Amino acid sequence: MEYFRPDPEIDRAWRELLHSESPSIGKEEASQFTDEPVSPPTSREYHFE
Repeated sequence: MEYFRPDPEIDRAWRELLHSESPSIGKEEASQFTDEPVSPPTSREYHFE
């Protein structure tokens, strides 16, 4: 089996775009990572790094 990955330039662009960002996800998605997801008090969204 051969592994194909994106061009390194695409990886660099994504890192630059999302640097220091914490994308938000829904409670259902957050529940996949923990049994009791907690959102910040000022938001109803969940974040991951």
